[in-house]
Amino acid sequence: MNAIILAAGTGSRLGARTADIPKPTLSVSGRPLLAYDLAFARQAGASRVAVVVGYRAETTSRLARELGADDVVVNPRWADAGNLQSFFAAATAGLADGAFLLMNADHIYSPAIAELVAATARDVSTVVAFIDRDRSLGADDMKVRLDGERKVAAIGKQLEAWDAGYVGLTWVPAARAADYRYTAENVHRERGDAIHVESVLQRMVGVDPAATCDVSGHGWVEIDDEADFARAEEFLGRKAWYVA
Repeated sequence: MNAIILAAGTGSRLGARTADIPKPTLSVSGRPLLAYDLAFARQAGASRVAVVVGYRAETTSRLARELGADDVVVNPRWADAGNLQSFFAAATAGLADGAFLLMNADHIYSPAIAELVAATARDVSTVVAFIDRDRSLGADDMKVRLDGERKVAAIGKQLEAWDAGYVGLTWVPAARAADYRYTAENVHRERGDAIHVESVLQRMVGVDPAATCDVSGHGWVEIDDEADFARAEEFLGRKAWYVA
């Protein structure tokens, strides 16, 4: 399994913290975000870990190599398009030809979630979106509505009714990799450059909807703004995940 870590964005909502450094290199409870990402990917079973960089690419690339990333890919569209372009950069490099885990660089997931991903990769032969029910979701959170089989019936930040939140992880087995790439290309043609990878899951609805895996209760944090950063510092100060 490959892990594709989307790490090309600016992290502008963190203000001064990311004014001079890319968000994946930001230290949280004594470790850069990217260190948590790589440790999680390895524990989840990834034999090849790729980091897609963009903003201040040289800084993130250097850290990724130091942390043991197998591949570093540059997304040349990081400044003017959504992060689906980061997926396309990875796919062009051959990293989405077989089974892969797609993950956001600004999330820190518990080792328990890594074990759930590993089990999913071992046992499930369809695309899987990872969700939780632990949070009160706000306007900027990615929401998921489920159908009667607990598959994705809709996904988006603007949903008026939902059952869970998306946690920034999607598993694509080898047998579905070509279908996922094809769907990504179609939704890009339909909706343009500004879209994000979650749009692929929405495009699958009604054709071959993604299954879900509920990670509620296992713990994870997302770092978008200063309040998130403070919560993550406090939380990881108690949990100490992936300590070397």
